[in-house]
Amino acid sequence: MSIQKNRCWECINCLYRIDSTYDDEWSRKCPKCKNELIFHVPQVDSWKAIVTDLPGIWRYYNLLPLFSPQHIIALGEGSTPPVESKRLAQLLGVRRLWLLPQSANPTGTFKDLEASFIIAKCREWHLTRLCWHSTGNTARSYRHYALKAGIQNVSFYPLNCAYKWSGASHHDDALLFAYDGPFQQISTIAKNLRRGGVLSTLRHWHGN
Repeated sequence: MSIQKNRCWECINCLYRIDSTYDDEWSRKCPKCKNELIFHVPQVDSWKAIVTDLPGIWRYYNLLPLFSPQHIIALGEGSTPPVESKRLAQLLGVRRLWLLPQSANPTGTFKDLEASFIIAKCREWHLTRLCWHSTGNTARSYRHYALKAGIQNVSFYPLNCAYKWSGASHHDDALLFAYDGPFQQISTIAKNLRRGGVLSTLRHWHGN
């Protein structure tokens, strides 16, 4: 596997570069000037220098902000076989059309692609307990990958989405909480749990 060197975070203002550290990455702020950090990939001469022999999304490991491949959690996501749709191609007036059925991923959703990276990143940060709130697909996917990574987790979801969890197996390290109320309240519960220092709440880097 060809791993690119000098992959790092770079400040958009002062160009200061740092490796993977939880505090700096979580805030996405430069420790020197407090401007935004972006992921820096060295310029290469060819695409072959970027692509690895890893499976699924990890084929593009060099383009992802994970600094140690030992934390990768790969369960077959992103390796779904393309399926040709002749009828849809005819309808759209094109010669051939191929579809990528994301339902063939481990938990039946395209969310597995992001979960594979996010949970790997949590391993790199040495996080051991996580929580998230979701209407179903995201939490099911994150829960599956977190268990494979040995990370305790809590999923909060609306009661009217409980049917999405009908096939979920019981596990002491992966608690499920259904809440009969607005989704915004579920979000507040999860965030309050994090503020109490009990768990780390997953959220998008470009958000609050």
